[in-house]
Amino acid sequence: RRLSSSSEQAMESICYDTFLVKLVLISCCFCFTILASDARQLSSQTQNDVAALIAFKQSVDTDPNGFLNDWSPSSSSPCSWRGVWCALDDGRVTGLNLTNAGVIGRLYLSDLMALTSLAHLHFSGNFFSGDLSSGTTGSCRFETLDLSANNFSEPLAAQRLLLSCDRLVSLNLSRNSIPGGSLKFGPSLLQLDLSRNRISESALLAYTLSNCQNLNLLNFSDNKLTGKLDGTLSSCKNLRVVDLSHNNFTGNLLGLEFGNCRNLTVLNLSHNSLSGTGFPVSLANCQLLETLDIGHNALSFRIPGVLLGKFKNLRQLNLDHNNLFGEIPPELGHTCGNLEVLDLSGNQFDG
Repeated sequence: RRLSSSSEQAMESICYDTFLVKLVLISCCFCFTILASDARQLSSQTQNDVAALIAFKQSVDTDPNGFLNDWSPSSSSPCSWRGVWCALDDGRVTGLNLTNAGVIGRLYLSDLMALTSLAHLHFSGNFFSGDLSSGTTGSCRFETLDLSANNFSEPLAAQRLLLSCDRLVSLNLSRNSIPGGSLKFGPSLLQLDLSRNRISESALLAYTLSNCQNLNLLNFSDNKLTGKLDGTLSSCKNLRVVDLSHNNFTGNLLGLEFGNCRNLTVLNLSHNSLSGTGFPVSLANCQLLETLDIGHNALSFRIPGVLLGKFKNLRQLNLDHNNLFGEIPPELGHTCGNLEVLDLSGNQFDG
């Protein structure tokens, strides 16, 4: 006998519900399979991070302060280890901060490049040494690289050091004993600090200044650089901080070109052997200037009050220990209203 219409509808409803249940179960199984696969992949990546960190720890000669004591190969995740930063979403290692850890040994950046998500490396204040360019031919995701205040003393060979670091934004190698070498960086680099080394090769600075279109901080202070600075800053349109102090640069201050340096806020050329009978007129384009230090040179001119009076943001002006003469212009007091530090000592002013 034929089923009644209501019975047929009930059967169809049951069949449809059964189909939906099966569909949901299949979908869940599919999702669980994907999740399990992702979990296995993440677990494998985490294990790789642990292995790379342990390899780095084993390459260290001495850890006198026990900074790396909790770095254990038996750990399932390194994210709780001292000095290790991890991403919140996948737990991958994105940064290492060993600042002032006092670790002693040779640094092999190639070992750390095995950490494929590592972007930030802060190793300042240790006793690392070695050839920074050795073996660094793999993929490099560094964005911040701070190796300041260590014992690096070998010349840079940066065609290998930074060849693949096309995301590098900040490089700090200050307070080492690097004698020079070669440096090659991409358009991503914004900050370069090589201060307080033993660099005497002017070619290193020359390359930097010829490729400084995107740099906003340049620090080569406290080195052994020589030669003329004439016109060398003309293409550095994004520079905000320039510190070339405590070297032995020569040349005429008037020969410097600042026409494109409209973003400049700090200019320090002190403790060199610069000469000249006046300020470069193009410096007037640097209306954002807050600090100007050209003390301890061999400059000989009257202070250009009208020019300096245009720097409404100027907070620090150091013209000390030159051969400046004449009267101190009233513009320094009238128009430089934000001036906090003014050093005119060691000159030959009248009155």
